[in-house]
Amino acid sequence: MILNSEWAQRVVDSIVFNLGYNVNIMNDKGIIVASGCQERIGTFHTVAAEVIKEQKRIDINVSNVYLYDGVKEGVNMPFYYNEAIVGVVGITGVPDEIEKAATMVKMVVELMMEQEYLKERMYSHQSQKNFFINKLLSIETKEDEWAVMSWGHQLGYDLKKPRVACLFSIQYILQKSLSHPLYTLELVKSEMLELIKSSPYHTKEDISSYIDVDQIVIFKTTQETNDTNIKEKLQEYIYSIRTAIKQDFAGELIIGVGTYYESLKDLKESFLEAKFMIEYGEMMKGQKEIFFVQDYIGEYLLSQIPIFHFSHHLEGYIRQIENKPELIETMESLIKNNMNILCTAQDLFIHRNTVLFRLNKIKELFNIDPLYQDSDRMLLRLIYFYWKQKQKNENL
Repeated sequence: MILNSEWAQRVVDSIVFNLGYNVNIMNDKGIIVASGCQERIGTFHTVAAEVIKEQKRIDINVSNVYLYDGVKEGVNMPFYYNEAIVGVVGITGVPDEIEKAATMVKMVVELMMEQEYLKERMYSHQSQKNFFINKLLSIETKEDEWAVMSWGHQLGYDLKKPRVACLFSIQYILQKSLSHPLYTLELVKSEMLELIKSSPYHTKEDISSYIDVDQIVIFKTTQETNDTNIKEKLQEYIYSIRTAIKQDFAGELIIGVGTYYESLKDLKESFLEAKFMIEYGEMMKGQKEIFFVQDYIGEYLLSQIPIFHFSHHLEGYIRQIENKPELIETMESLIKNNMNILCTAQDLFIHRNTVLFRLNKIKELFNIDPLYQDSDRMLLRLIYFYWKQKQKNENL
């Protein structure tokens, strides 16, 4: 194992700060890679080279210090990983006085090195999985599909099994968690993945990984291929994860779930559906946390229409309300509450008559009656959907 000098220096700085003794860490060639004395970094340590050669501890005291040029009193001990010498740790001081400190420092270095190695392995595995998922979501040809299936097999996944995409947006949890001094971004995401994997409904065939700063994707295996049956099973799975996360972290989750596609090549379509539901959940924030695309087929299909067509037919409507935020707010609440006036008033914390006044203004501007005409209600939804799309594009 090759010593990372940056990691070694962090270890040295921590030990020097807490114990007060100067510490040197040498690699398996006897070169000082980290030290409390910066000017010594990169120089050759004669005693360390002998420690490595003899594979034993060497103490330097008043009786033998003259034998070594430029060396101070102290203890020099080999440290190991997987029963192999990785380097030498040297602590400056009178050997009899620093005996316990030297033993402790060696143990700390070996423990921290093992943790660092495990962390590197975890990051390496996570990076491989992220790259694999990117390839999984960009299959175009049969050759791509075969290559991804082979790669999946190496990672332990049978990609012939049916899967559905679930996407977790954790941005609101991160906003709360990262204000806590003990949490870091990597720690929160790592704990989230562990909570997901600890679900009794999670299996080794379920592919889970964070794919963005604030999103975690799961390609959940399913024994079912009927969307209704899949939804019932996924609800159990997702609720178990949601409950576990809520117990450990504050903040809201938004979870989007796609549908099942028979072809591996089309798994990306399930992912895109889940991604749309995350965006839709942002728009409906506070109403609920879990969004299955099969419950919002109309909205999803609308999102597939090129924006040019919306612009051509609906831009005139948008111009009439773009400077009237209270009407836009009322449109959103009416749609969310299925055109129920009382529920809209409660949602907006305004009087029922105020809702009616604003609705009449919308009817007058657009020449529609969405309470009693289905086609006008659809038009209102289209106008609001287009306005949200415009807002999204302007914020990119």
